[in-house]
Amino acid sequence: MKILIVEDSATIRAGMINMISKLGHEPIIAHSGEEALQMIGLTDFDMVIMDVDMPGLDGFETTHLMREALNYRWLPIVFATGNEGDEKVLEGIRAGGDDYLTKPISPTLLEAKLIAMQRLVVIHNELGELNEKLSYLSTKDELTGLYNRRMFSQKAEEVVQLSKRFNKPVSVMMMDVDHFKLYNDFYGHVEGDQCLKMVGNCISKIFNRKTDLFARYGGEEFIVLLSDSNRYQALEVAEKLLNELETQGMPHAKSTTAAHVTVSIGIASLNQNEEVKLGELIERADKNLYVAKTSGRNRAIAERDSSQKTILIASADKQRREELTVHLQIFANIITAESLSERLDINENLQPDWVIYDKSCATLTQSSQEDGAGYELYVEDTAGELVESLALSKTCNLVKLTEAFKRLFS
Repeated sequence: MKILIVEDSATIRAGMINMISKLGHEPIIAHSGEEALQMIGLTDFDMVIMDVDMPGLDGFETTHLMREALNYRWLPIVFATGNEGDEKVLEGIRAGGDDYLTKPISPTLLEAKLIAMQRLVVIHNELGELNEKLSYLSTKDELTGLYNRRMFSQKAEEVVQLSKRFNKPVSVMMMDVDHFKLYNDFYGHVEGDQCLKMVGNCISKIFNRKTDLFARYGGEEFIVLLSDSNRYQALEVAEKLLNELETQGMPHAKSTTAAHVTVSIGIASLNQNEEVKLGELIERADKNLYVAKTSGRNRAIAERDSSQKTILIASADKQRREELTVHLQIFANIITAESLSERLDINENLQPDWVIYDKSCATLTQSSQEDGAGYELYVEDTAGELVESLALSKTCNLVKLTEAFKRLFS
């Protein structure tokens, strides 16, 4: 150990240096209490042997000030004194001392005290390391090193409150690794962990402002909070993340979305003068994550303007879905479904304003017809009421449908 000897007597000081050196420890010298205080932060030491009776600052005053200067760092302080009265012992312990040596100091007793104090130092250091680890685990996700859900919620709540107070925008992103269960099943859980680490690293790289807050929210789900960022700024940085994942190019042989690992992102923004709690913002972002996943994955979806309508296009025919999207995106936000079950699921969760579907996504009670010459489209409103039925040619440029929606939106 490095032992600081605070002693004004040259004779006693020399004797202590000799004894401590023989016991295999390194003595460090301070001639007064004032000098000892100046050494804090400049010189490392593991223990202090403090003379009580010194000119200027005595040992008790020096110890009290030393404890304040060390703040939460602990190290043993042993007083050396010729006065061994009970009241003095109590006064020294109250000042911050841990033990006493009586002058003249016995080499055997000094060795015993050093062994005991060294044992305490080891125990205290181990406890410190354990506390650091527990503190880390209480705030960080062990796999990715990102904040965990608990810590994110705590910090994000503060950011949202500040944003509302100063009338600043803030955006929340919920993101999910696409087809992660298939990835785990095919590559194994060890590789699955590596996949999550890679996504976490990409998030750390892209969201690199000091004010950016991000976490692993659970399983394959991640969350990001962007202060002073509206929906357009959030969309812009979300696209950077999608591009970074493409650059990383981690293979995903079982993905039906892309050959590499991708994520879907839902974004919700707290606009100026809007009174919304963090939980509501996360819930809105989660709904947009659902839209991103049902719209093809590997994309970011932000909240639509409340003045805009939403159209759900349901068809097993990919080309038809794309054609309808091109014609109808001028009227509203578009969501797509490729099966009846997906259509019904989106209906229940997102309640679009209009639903357009063909035979492939019709229920048994709906008589949608389709033959080689053409097909029929049904249009329902948010209440599930049929408002339009259109027979279209396979070569039709969908003028009928466009005209129908002009009527519906007029």
